[in-house]
Amino acid sequence: MIKYHAVTCTKVEPAEIWCNMCGERHSAKDFEKTGQFAAIDKTYGFGSLKDGDRYLAHLCEPCTDKLFSVFKIPPQVAPMREWGEIPPEPTVLVSDPTG
Repeated sequence: MIKYHAVTCTKVEPAEIWCNMCGERHSAKDFEKTGQFAAIDKTYGFGSLKDGDRYLAHLCEPCTDKLFSVFKIPPQVAPMREWGEIPPEPTVLVSDPTG
């Protein structure tokens, strides 16, 4: 027989989110209304000058658009087809995009 006891857990959720690029602060309520943030989470591996360093940043939607606008090769996009459907992986380029 197993006897159980109740355990209280604290839920942790973001209260504020800052864009690392423009510095604008968004409350969690604003975040739900105004759109999404792009999260960058990169840990550099063995052989890199940043070996073992982890970088974490969040960009608001306008700053994400600004960042993408300076790319020489635009990011691949796989649009969502139905609400809640996970988009497929973007198509891989088989030719040199720089032409």
